[in-house]
Amino acid sequence: MSEKTELRERHSPTLPGQPDAGQQAVPAATVTYTSAPQAAMVPVQIPEPPERSRVSVRVKCPSCQQVIDTVTETKVGKFAWMVAGTVFLIGLSFPVFWLGCCFPCCISNFKDTKHTCPNCKAHVATYKIAK
Repeated sequence: MSEKTELRERHSPTLPGQPDAGQQAVPAATVTYTSAPQAAMVPVQIPEPPERSRVSVRVKCPSCQQVIDTVTETKVGKFAWMVAGTVFLIGLSFPVFWLGCCFPCCISNFKDTKHTCPNCKAHVATYKIAK
């Protein structure tokens, strides 16, 4: 019987890190893992530059250096005049279209938007449809 036990011990596979037959087990050290504190993920909204926005935008005023929400004002620009001129030219062939010449000057989507500072009234930027 001792031969069988000896063969079993000799041919039994040992796992890595385990002592072989006849060796004494070394007590393992206790390892404690701690995780580093994670920074809180805060979503950051990048403001759109006033040159690309028709609505009020929060920016730093270049004149008074304050963080402000711009005041917007719409005014008739190149694009509104080009659309009105196109409607007028179509109206030469179809006189009923002449009545539509003033519509581009009344619709805010055809107008340019001027952004100003509410504190110092400085011009911040202008959103132009046609450059």
